[in-house]
Amino acid sequence: MMKNYLLTIFVFLLSCTMFSQRLTQELNSMRVGDVLKAKEIPFLSPGKQGANVSWDFSNMNLCPYNTSKEYVRLDTDSVLYYVTSHGERFFRQQADTLFCTGYSGDNIEVSHLLPDRERVYPFCYGDSIESFFYGEGYYSQKLHFVGYGQTKRKIESFGRLILPDVDTLKNVLLLHESARLGQKLSSLGEIKSNGDSLCYLPDSLLGRLESDSVTWHLDTWSWYVAGYRYPVIKSIRNSIVQKSNERVHFERSFYYPPEEWELSETDEANEEERRRMADTEWYLTKDGNDTINYTYTMRGGFLEVSLILDETSEVELIATTHQGFLLARTPKETVQPGTVLRTLDLRNTEPGVFIFTLIVNDKLSSQKITKQ
Repeated sequence: MMKNYLLTIFVFLLSCTMFSQRLTQELNSMRVGDVLKAKEIPFLSPGKQGANVSWDFSNMNLCPYNTSKEYVRLDTDSVLYYVTSHGERFFRQQADTLFCTGYSGDNIEVSHLLPDRERVYPFCYGDSIESFFYGEGYYSQKLHFVGYGQTKRKIESFGRLILPDVDTLKNVLLLHESARLGQKLSSLGEIKSNGDSLCYLPDSLLGRLESDSVTWHLDTWSWYVAGYRYPVIKSIRNSIVQKSNERVHFERSFYYPPEEWELSETDEANEEERRRMADTEWYLTKDGNDTINYTYTMRGGFLEVSLILDETSEVELIATTHQGFLLARTPKETVQPGTVLRTLDLRNTEPGVFIFTLIVNDKLSSQKITKQ
C-alpha cells in the first residue's frame, strides 16, 4: 500500500516536469530583458489539427518583408510589457496563471478591468482555455474607448516542423488562439462602465458581441518547439465580421530564429530540456489508421512513458525478459485523450536488456530497453 502511494506521488511530481507535450511556467514564461528578432514572411497555414502533424515549411521564403525586434521589459509595478513594433501588451503572472492586463499602440492605451486569461500552466496538448476580457482607455487622448471580447486558446496539434537549412524539429506544439473582438469609440464617457462591474460580466459581453453590427475575428497560431522558451513561428489572420459575413482583413507570419535570440541570461532550464531530449527516443507505430505516438526514458529505476492519444483508450505497460518472464506491468487503465504519462517501476529488476511492450486498445508496440 505504501509503495503504491509513493509511486502515485512520484507520477504526480513527474507529470509536472515532463517536457515533450506541454508548455510550463518554468520553460515558457517571458523573461525580462529577452530580445527576439521577428522576420515577417508570407503567411504560413496551420494545416490540419491533431497528433503526428508534419509542417513542411522547407520552402519558406526567408527574405523577410520587414525585420523588427520584440522584447520584454518590467515596469515598476511588476507588470511585464511585451513590446513589438506595433505596440505593447501588459501582463501579470499570478500563481500558475498569466493575465493580459491591457495594451497600447497607435495612439491608444487600454487597461483591462476584466483581464484576459492567457495561460494556465502547465498547458498540455489537447488542453483549452476560454476567457472574456473588458478594457477601457482613450484614443488619441481625446476619444473614450472600450474594447472587449471572448478568447479561446487550445494546443490543437503536435508533430514536427521542417524549416529551410535546419534539421527537422521534433516535439512541436501548435497553440491556436481565437478571439472575437468588439469596440466602442465616443466623445462621451457614458460608454464606459463608470464603476459598474455588471457591464463586463460574461453574459453582458456575449450580448454585446452578438448585437454589434461589426466585430473582428483574430486568429493566432504559434509553433513552440520543446527546449525553446518562445515560439519559432507565428501566423496571424485578422477578419472583419459584418452580420453573418466574414472577410479576411490581413494575414501575416513571423519567423523567430532561435539562434538570433538575445537572451538576458542563460536559459539553463531549456538547455537541460534539449539535453534530455537528445537522450529520449520517439516511436511511431501504425496499424491501419491507428497510430501510437509515445516517448520513453529510463530515470532512477523507473521507465517513464509519455503518450499522445487522440481518443479515449485502454493503456497497459509490460516489461519482460527475452524468455517472456514478467518483470513488471501496470493495470490496464482507461484514459482520456491528450497527453498521458505512465511509469513502470523497475527498481527491483537487475541491470540488463529487457523487452518493453506498450498496449493501446489492444495494439502492441515493443522495444528493447537497457537498464544500467
